[in-house]
Amino acid sequence: MAEPKISRIAAFGPGVEAGLGPGPCVHLHEVFEPFSRVPVAGRQYRAFLLAGEGDLVIMDEPRVPAFEDYLAFDVDSGRPDVITCEPGGRGRSLAIRAAADEEVRETLTAVARSAGCLNIMPYQGTGATWALAARIASDSGCVVRVAAPPPRLSQRVNDKLWFTRWVKKLFERDALPKTVAAHGWASLAYHVSRLSRANSSVGIKLPSASGSRGNMVLSSETVCNRPLAWVREYLRGLLHPQAWHPSFPVLVSVWEVPVVLTPSIQMWIPHSSAGGPVVEGIFDQAVSGPVDRFIGCAPSLLSADRQLEMAREGMTIGLFLQELGYYGRASLDAIFVGTDVEDASLHWVECNGRWGGTSIPMTMVNRLTGDWKDHPFVVATDLYAFSDFTTEMVLVCLEDQLFDESTLKGLVLLSPGPVESGTGMDLMAVAPTVQETRERLGIAEALLTTPVRSRASGDFGSGAEGLVHRFRSSMTYSHAATA
Repeated sequence: MAEPKISRIAAFGPGVEAGLGPGPCVHLHEVFEPFSRVPVAGRQYRAFLLAGEGDLVIMDEPRVPAFEDYLAFDVDSGRPDVITCEPGGRGRSLAIRAAADEEVRETLTAVARSAGCLNIMPYQGTGATWALAARIASDSGCVVRVAAPPPRLSQRVNDKLWFTRWVKKLFERDALPKTVAAHGWASLAYHVSRLSRANSSVGIKLPSASGSRGNMVLSSETVCNRPLAWVREYLRGLLHPQAWHPSFPVLVSVWEVPVVLTPSIQMWIPHSSAGGPVVEGIFDQAVSGPVDRFIGCAPSLLSADRQLEMAREGMTIGLFLQELGYYGRASLDAIFVGTDVEDASLHWVECNGRWGGTSIPMTMVNRLTGDWKDHPFVVATDLYAFSDFTTEMVLVCLEDQLFDESTLKGLVLLSPGPVESGTGMDLMAVAPTVQETRERLGIAEALLTTPVRSRASGDFGSGAEGLVHRFRSSMTYSHAATA
């Protein structure tokens, strides 16, 4: 192994372990924009979808009582206690601020002492999260478990360049898009120019950015056969205004087309003493725009043979990560390159060693129904953008279609953030069949885009009607029709 200390956590003290055990759990979810290092608004409430009664959630975003009441009473997922931190600034994470806040530390220490232990379940296993665990373990004298991989391993797994290097070694076949690392502007210009000669598009990616936030796609026509000096200055001019200012190395790859499907494997990796990695599901991702931004997911339409192929290779990657000392949630993103999904080439794209837009809803459905496979779900994000809706209004509009624990089907509002900011809506539909989940999303659209004053107490505002724009009316894919 190139890094023999990649899973070491001894520096955090004897009371800190990787794992998840009985006792209260502290949840904190924070996602940073890859360029500005400013937190992505509205993401912290996703922790409520994993938390339950007796758990704690650390957050600094404005509270939305209607959403908290909805989860506690209508979804019956329990009401965690909320610990509020002062809002932070550029790059100063929630975990760092929690560790520095005496009142927050005292609260967490008291909970740990009362229970005799404490679990921390972060969005991602960063060094700051592990440092928070070390501080609470030291102050309380109790064992604090972090349900995430050790910080150095977490950093490596979420690095797309690290991931591609090891996938090349794990598989004999060509299992990746053609990918190289650029270590400076001259190197970046050279690789972009070289790949553009034989391919229609070239992708540039920040290695550790989440989702598509660190992606840029270039048409080869723009740079092909240009002098390298021209390409270098063109890239500088293109990336700097968008606040890239990348810290090298960055990943450069062929942006493969046509892509018929963009599936992901959702996996839980336990300690090796508890068995091998668990493939909890394979999902097709709905993506939009030139950089394939995630806008939803649904149970995979892949044939059983192709799902088995994915699962086998995914297990190979998962076992490798487990051998390195990985613990916790992981998802593996892939693409099927070709025009027919049964004949298309399976290429692995990245590993997300963290929670995400598929794994969080999947885990919530498991909690609500027992097993998502018996109660399929479809997630649609950024569905409708209203300038003057609130969470209360949305819940009133959808009240007859919301999830019912007696029937184990209906709609679930996943986050209040996009609604309150007027940027969209994150909805999940649960039903006995995928077809019915899509029909329920269609019903939601009809309810949200018709006059609603007669069904709600209070005024929805003069601009609500007609201010909707629709990303997708059903789960479709940006590249090609699914199988």
